[in-house]
Amino acid sequence: MYVVPRRRVPHAFALTDAEVESFARALKDVTVRFDNLWQTSFPYVQVLHQAPTDAGDYRAYHFYVAFHPPLRRPNLLKYLAGPEIGGGNFLSDTSPEEKAAELRAVSREHFRDGGRVFRPGG
Repeated sequence: MYVVPRRRVPHAFALTDAEVESFARALKDVTVRFDNLWQTSFPYVQVLHQAPTDAGDYRAYHFYVAFHPPLRRPNLLKYLAGPEIGGGNFLSDTSPEEKAAELRAVSREHFRDGGRVFRPGG
């Protein structure tokens, strides 16, 4: 699962305040849907992909966050090697379209909240 800003930015700190808020909502939506998928606290590895910080020209780089869930099913762990996760070579025996449809089918309201949606400031 990738969460990508609509506007191309090389680093998270290049996002505007409104983009940070929108990006945070998207990250929460993903993590809540992960939990709701199997009604449990869903483990994942979250990787931030940003441009290098060596003062090079990386304006073309597009910052994004990747989620790598290590479960195949509620109680079936997929053992991953460090290079597989960090190198972006995560292998899955399911299609991205199938998993996206599965996540879209679950609620954005966390199953433990009794249907309440928590919003900042209220």
